[in-house]
Amino acid sequence: MKKLKLNASAFQNGEVLTRSQLKKVLGGTGSGTDDCKSECSSDHACSSGTCTAYHCETGGEYNVCI
Repeated sequence: MKKLKLNASAFQNGEVLTRSQLKKVLGGTGSGTDDCKSECSSDHACSSGTCTAYHCETGGEYNVCI
């Protein structure tokens, strides 16, 4: 798989996900079963952003603050 490079400064008012957030959303090497563990249960559980649901490859969902 080809690695992508992103110049975050080109997105002045946009949001860029961290490497660990991308692994949780997209899966990938190193994500293991951790991608199915929720970080939040509602928006007030997030220090910033919103609690967003994603589907696990193995079935079910997990929630991540984004």
